[in-house]
Amino acid sequence: MKNILITGGTGLFGINFYKQFYQKYNLFLIGNQKKKIINTKIYYIDLFDLRKIDLFCKKNKIDTIIHAAAMTNIEDCQKNKKKCFKTNVSLTKLLNKFCNINKIKFVFISTDQIFNKNKSFKGELLKSNPCNYYGYTKSTAEKAVLNDNLDSLVIRTNFFGYGTKYRKSFSDWIIFNIKKNIKINVFDDIYFNPLYLKSLNTYMINLIKLKSKGIFNLVSDEKISKFEFAIKIASVFKLNNKFIIKSKFLLNKKLVKRPRDMTLSNKKLKKKLGLKSINIQKQIKNMLKDDKYIV
Repeated sequence: MKNILITGGTGLFGINFYKQFYQKYNLFLIGNQKKKIINTKIYYIDLFDLRKIDLFCKKNKIDTIIHAAAMTNIEDCQKNKKKCFKTNVSLTKLLNKFCNINKIKFVFISTDQIFNKNKSFKGELLKSNPCNYYGYTKSTAEKAVLNDNLDSLVIRTNFFGYGTKYRKSFSDWIIFNIKKNIKINVFDDIYFNPLYLKSLNTYMINLIKLKSKGIFNLVSDEKISKFEFAIKIASVFKLNNKFIIKSKFLLNKKLVKRPRDMTLSNKKLKKKLGLKSINIQKQIKNMLKDDKYIV
């Protein structure tokens, strides 16, 4: 694994991955939006044009493709189903097939939003049952990837970390607003177990090195509500939590339905990599240490 192509190159995952590993690997970010990012080379190629992708991969001796490009806004996905399916399913199937034919490792970044069961810490073998169109497309893409390419790796995750000037992450949104003394409403009835992006990237690279395949959940240990997560962020970053207002997703009639318990089990990951714990508090502290690390 030396030459890695990352789709969704201007997104949160792509930029963080590049900043963390650009000195260790030959990384090629493919973007679909013209963005200027300091000290970062972005290539703009139509990912549906297999001829151009083939030429690019051969020229740069690509041995791994990490497919992170996706339509992720749940409301937009619900409103624009045709576009969402094309981006999240059709493109994924196309690139996965290309990788299978050309013996390139295919890594698909999936989500924790493919379940609607009121069950905590769902394992990799549990059958998916998404409650919105975004989850449906990700679940459908997962199945296609695993059916068509036995060597593919599917990463289910929910991450936090530093975003860019043009796109803030959930954790950015919390920090930015509190620093501006702006009140934010955060749900206390939706639960997840997110992972800091730098840890996500490290674990994923290690899985690829071990030639792992199939599904792996890359998440932290603790089940935590969005509200509790915001409080922890404020505490670690020494911010005033009085601006964090507890709210209920169930009372919000404008948003598309979401799973209320998105927590995934990370037992398979910890066993594979020999990890003892992935503590959420430590993850947030690591983010604080890296304050100037990302864009």
